[in-house]
Amino acid sequence: MTDGMIVALDIGTSKVAVLAGKANKSGDLQVLGYATAPSRGVFRGAINDCDDTGRAVDAAFRRLQSDIGLPIERVYVAVSGPGVEGLTSQGMKPVVPRTRHITHHDVLEVINHSRSIVLPPDREQVQAIPRSFRVDSQTGIQQPIGMTGGRLEVDTYIVTAPRVGVQNLERVVTGAGKVVDQVVLSPLAAGLGVLSPDQIEQGVAIVDIGAGKTDIG
Repeated sequence: MTDGMIVALDIGTSKVAVLAGKANKSGDLQVLGYATAPSRGVFRGAINDCDDTGRAVDAAFRRLQSDIGLPIERVYVAVSGPGVEGLTSQGMKPVVPRTRHITHHDVLEVINHSRSIVLPPDREQVQAIPRSFRVDSQTGIQQPIGMTGGRLEVDTYIVTAPRVGVQNLERVVTGAGKVVDQVVLSPLAAGLGVLSPDQIEQGVAIVDIGAGKTDIG
């Protein structure tokens, strides 16, 4: 990203929206610019015409680049709609020796182990979201780094989507000359954008009402 800039793209039924932001010194997102373009080629959240959708995506990017005066190279893309599903998977990693502290590398390894699931050939993983960790008999841990124990486990929410849908997303983005940095579950992105830390901790349902579909997370 240009100087730490983050760009997010949401392809909807009625419009394509793209937003550029950058973290300020306090860690909050500073919005640099926002642009939309009428969406064509999308039906109920699914791309059914890559050419029409690609032109809408390209138009939104051009407007945003003109507004902020900076080139856009990479983008985070929201995914939702028909066929997007989730399942819970578990991962485990022994910590050797058990007297040492759990590291960031240990956390990455146990999450990767939880992602080792077999999917049908027409589906692919798009995101893995850790829900909670366990260290030996202690459960409900959100941040295990620095703790000690002999066994690290994780419950991970695995988001999957039809392979053709992900390929269509990548096609319209690359057709506009951009690179997909990461695919993100749309209800998760919406929740992180509007909920307070207390609401997230307590648990809440978020409803995102669009022109062609409604997401609940």
